[in-house]
Order: sequence, then C-alpha cells, then structure tokens
Amino acid sequence: ETFAAMGVSGIAQHEAKFQPFINEWQRLGLTELLTKAFPDDEEFDLDVDAAIPAELQDLDLFDVIGNEVWVAVSASRTNPLPAISAVARVSPEAAAALEQALEREAADGEFQVLTEGNIQFRVGAESEFEDPVALAIDGTFVAVSSNPDVLRGILRRYQGAAEPNFHDSRGYSETVAPLLPANAVMFVDLPHVVDLAEPFAAGLGFDASIDRLARALRTFGSYASVTRITNQGFETLSLQVLGDRNVDPALHDLLSTNVPASSSAQAFVDASAVSYQATGVNVSAWWNYISDLAADLPEVGIGNLNDFLSMNLGLDLNEMLFGWMGTTFA
Repeated sequence: ETFAAMGVSGIAQHEAKFQPFINEWQRLGLTELLTKAFPDDEEFDLDVDAAIPAELQDLDLFDVIGNEVWVAVSASRTNPLPAISAVARVSPEAAAALEQALEREAADGEFQVLTEGNIQFRVGAESEFEDPVALAIDGTFVAVSSNPDVLRGILRRYQGAAEPNFHDSRGYSETVAPLLPANAVMFVDLPHVVDLAEPFAAGLGFDASIDRLARALRTFGSYASVTRITNQGFETLSLQVLGDRNVDPALHDLLSTNVPASSSAQAFVDASAVSYQATGVNVSAWWNYISDLAADLPEVGIGNLNDFLSMNLGLDLNEMLFGWMGTTFA
C-alpha cells in the first residue's frame, strides 16, 4: 500500500566522513545565520530551539538518523486517505529523550493510550488535535503515523505478524531491491497512485483529462534511486520500470530512449569549478510532448501549450529556446 518512501540506513558507520562538514557548519554558525536571515514575522520560521523539544536539543544528529529511518506515504482503496508514517532505529539516548518529551506532552495534553500486541502507543485526542498522531516507542524502535490503524499494522509486523509489507510489493521488488545495498533510498510508484485516485475522480466532469493523465502516469511506472557512501565519495544509482508502451507510446519512447551526454559542454566550464554534471536529454522533444499533452486535456481548454503561450503572451518558447537546444544539458 506504500506508493512513496524515503529511507536512510547505516549513516553512523560513516560519521567520520561527515564530521569535517559538520564541524565547518558549526564553526561558521550557519544555523544561527539562517535564523537571523528570516524576521520573526515571516511565515517561514527557522527558530530551531523553538521547533525542537528541549529534551532532544542536546542529541547528536546521528543519534536520530544514524541507524535507520524510513518515511512512507501509503493508502488503499478501502482507506484512500494517504497516511504518512515513519519508523526508526535510534540510539538509546535518543529513545530516552523521546520518552521524556512524550511524557511531558502527555501531561500537558489529552492522549489515549492503546495497545497493539505487547506494545502500548499513544494517540492525541480528537478534541485537542485536528489530525491526531499515533506514536509508539519500544526500546530503540520508534514508529509514528498520521493514521492510528496504520500504526497498528506497523506494530503487528514489528512483532512478527506475517502480513504483506513494503518488501512484498511489486514496486519494491522491481526497483529498490535490485539496487541494494544502499545508505539512502527514494521510491515512488505512480501506477499505484492512479489505481487509488481514479475511482474517486470519475464523474467529476474531467473524465477525458483524468484518463489522459492516468495513461501518462501509468507509463511513467515506478522509480527508485539509491545512494551509497563509499571511500571515494557518493555513488548514486537509479532504476525505472516503465508501463506498457501501448498506453502512451510518445512518453514511453522519450523515457526509454538513451540519449548519451556529450563531453563538449566541458569547454564552457571554469577550471576552478568544484562540481560538474552533464545529462543527455532531448529537451525539444520533451517540450513538444508536454505541449501535446496539454492539448489532450479537453476540460482544461488551453490546447497546444506552445500555441497558447504564443497567442496569449507572445512567447514562442519552441522558437526562442527549446527548438534549438541540443541533446546535452549541463
């Protein structure tokens, strides 16, 4: 039921590699500088001390994310409202600090204490919290979810229940599993999103447009990207499993065509550059696809996107920009 997930594991084993960057961040006082850059009346507030509970402020970053942390978004046809959940293995110090913070919050607010198997978990009372969060701590294992029923499922699996999980899903087995081991993982399964949303979007008056967008998302398929920390630096790998070509041939061809990146762009890079990346992509073909996609959304009513911009804004982006771009983007 998970259609998007991000996770990190084994980061603490590489703490020495990160320490010089952490030391430099602290030496420069970047957190304090960023806080001062945003006035108190700004909507975006970077007051770290106010945002982090007092019990957690003395913890090291690796106490929280050093072992393993996963964040996932899930939904099902029987429970279509997406739930955001997180599970983590934290340090004993972080677990104790979380327990203290939770006890303090429980004393100040209204919480229900429920049980799943041998583990107690707390849920904020409906009268006090608009969107109650359910949270459980068992030793160094921490689980939290926006849906108490989803948390119950997490706790059942944690205690050994033989229920289907993320590892059993087709998206995971086809994209994430072949790329492991990894220290960081990102996963998205767009066909699963379509399966969930399509029944609820039917009959809203946008059926043709919804069907066209659904075909594009099904063709995009599922995607995973992983990062490994090596002695030489970071190594990133990705894998995308496309849908049936007959559903959206134009998009399938764009995604499956291997466009090699040219090294010619390096001639324009300064010798003092610390980073350089070149990607092979047919920008003009992608712009034409997006323009045609807009034309295939009748309820939106803008027609071909390039023609719409040309008529209403006097901008012919195909002629001004995309039409003459090559196949290397650097």
